[in-house]
Amino acid sequence: MLRYTSAGESHGDSLIAIIEGLPYKTPINTDFINKRLNQRNMMFGRSARMKIENDKVEILSGVRNNHSIGSPITLQIKNKVNNMNELNPQIVPRPGHADLPAMKKYKNLDARDFSEFASARLTAIRTSAGALAESILNILGITALSSAVQIGERTCNHQIENHDGNDLNCCKLCHEQFKSSISRVMEEGDTLGGAFIVCFKNVPAGIGTITPWEERLNAKLFRVLSSIQTVRAVELGSGINQSGLKGSQAHGSYESSERGTIKTGDISGGIEGGITNGSDIILKAYCKPIATLRKGYKSVDVTTKQESQGVYERSDTCTVSSCSLIAQSLLSFEILASILNQLYMDNFDDFKGNFERFRWERQQI
Repeated sequence: MLRYTSAGESHGDSLIAIIEGLPYKTPINTDFINKRLNQRNMMFGRSARMKIENDKVEILSGVRNNHSIGSPITLQIKNKVNNMNELNPQIVPRPGHADLPAMKKYKNLDARDFSEFASARLTAIRTSAGALAESILNILGITALSSAVQIGERTCNHQIENHDGNDLNCCKLCHEQFKSSISRVMEEGDTLGGAFIVCFKNVPAGIGTITPWEERLNAKLFRVLSSIQTVRAVELGSGINQSGLKGSQAHGSYESSERGTIKTGDISGGIEGGITNGSDIILKAYCKPIATLRKGYKSVDVTTKQESQGVYERSDTCTVSSCSLIAQSLLSFEILASILNQLYMDNFDDFKGNFERFRWERQQI
């Protein structure tokens, strides 16, 4: 079973991920991982810290001559800002963060310990694990795409492919409008949310399962998206609009083709009954505005119970674009994990051959 665990703190020494379950001799592309990390950091609207951290993944175990050797793979990102033990106590909880709930849970009036591992900074190492998986999906002929489609009140209705790797990971036709919205709010000391789409092309039909219920592919993908700190709602295909349609409008139809029986007019997002149907897998996630504001929030000093203004620390203005890339990586890991769960072979070449046979056989149905 392909899985990973992550560890580290926002201002600790480093971030770590340990990946288990890759077949022997799986190609490991660190350049691809580092490219994704750089994209995550350099999106417009990120905090000043992203100009300090030059995230690069280091492989500490499990790889020789750029391929896996069958043992767990350890990834590390060193933090340049690693002053956790010098930071002041955090006694004024920030609304929208884990501060106050964690204070209550752990019975501690200093939220610093909890904010360190609740921080979105930890998505850097999760992105590394996911980007490794995405590079393997590419070898299998599966393409992952993502795009910011809403920033604040501005929305984009163009195709997901219609952008050119810009600094908002969005459609080039909406880039300037999105950037203008973020710039205006940045000057106000406020923040913006929005929405993004992630799409997987060329995933064969038949990946996933109906039972057990918790292993349904859509359930696993929803779980991953909702684990990202800023995500507050998730949609598969046209799920929200689909809820207002008649059944005769909502489900498309099946037709025969050279690729076997295929779905046409599909707005289900490529997954039915927990299993891929051969159409593009499309998910949309909605992000809340970042909760740390330069202009501050009304809060309470938990030691004195007096009204207080929270201390501002470096924070992003808008993370929707970065979040789209994070989600693209994390969902890639889950897609690859589902494929490996069904088709695992000990050697990567054997696994790849098994996958290609699986794809061909399903196209005969």
